[in-house]
Amino acid sequence: MKINSAMRVTAVCFMLAGAVSFAVTVSMPEPAFAKDGNGGGNGKGGGNGKGGGNGGGHGVGHAGGNGKGAGFGFGNGRGNDRSGKGAGVFAGLGIGKGKGQGQGNGLGARAEAFADKVTGLFSGKSQRSNGRAKSQTETNHVAPNHHGKIASELKGWNAAHASAQAFANAAPNSRVGQLSDYRDTLFDLDMAQDDLDEALGVLADAEKELADLEALTDDEIDEQFDSIDDYNDAVSDAEEAVENAENDVADAEDAVDTAQDTTDQALADLTGDQELSDEAVEALNGMLTD
Repeated sequence: MKINSAMRVTAVCFMLAGAVSFAVTVSMPEPAFAKDGNGGGNGKGGGNGKGGGNGGGHGVGHAGGNGKGAGFGFGNGRGNDRSGKGAGVFAGLGIGKGKGQGQGNGLGARAEAFADKVTGLFSGKSQRSNGRAKSQTETNHVAPNHHGKIASELKGWNAAHASAQAFANAAPNSRVGQLSDYRDTLFDLDMAQDDLDEALGVLADAEKELADLEALTDDEIDEQFDSIDDYNDAVSDAEEAVENAENDVADAEDAVDTAQDTTDQALADLTGDQELSDEAVEALNGMLTD
């Protein structure tokens, strides 16, 4: 009887061990790797638990109450639970959080790189991800340089890069000497423009002073002037100042026009039959005046 009882106990133990092994096997889904950056991450959990992983695939978390559930997969899976966390079984799989039934955002090249890492753990060596290498190549893309096109168009006039000493000692008919003459016209044009800007400023001040006088009320005139004649004299002086400022502006505008014509002619003499684009002229002027 003791032997039979022992045999029965042994048989029951084997049956229980088999059932546990079967349950563990069924309850552990395989991790899914997202290689193209797409994949739904479905986090599920009972009670207040949360489950899910980071990456494409399926994140599953089963937890009761405030417990924790194991999450498999690589998606940003968001579960229907409100508290608790489902941590990935493998280190690096991440943690899935969230409210409501969400979706998984595949990590693309990063998921593929991680897949290579996991493969290396089981094979005894790490492998480099082609997806990551491709992403790095695209990131290092350099925009084309347009300065070479302008330099090619300017040709010999790139001598504008010459030093101040070279300009001071340049022969009149040399490239640098010709550029020096053209540069002088640019400086004259710049000075003429400065004079015009100053004249416009004086005109604006004169117009404001006249407008302020004309806007005074009778009481304000009585307070600021001894008599109405003094006020009228002030208005006349302001009107004269405006007129003089307008004449100065007109003269400055003529000076700018003359300087511009001189500069245009100097550029034509400099380039001859070579017609430069606006971009090339701007670059040349910048080299000469900087």
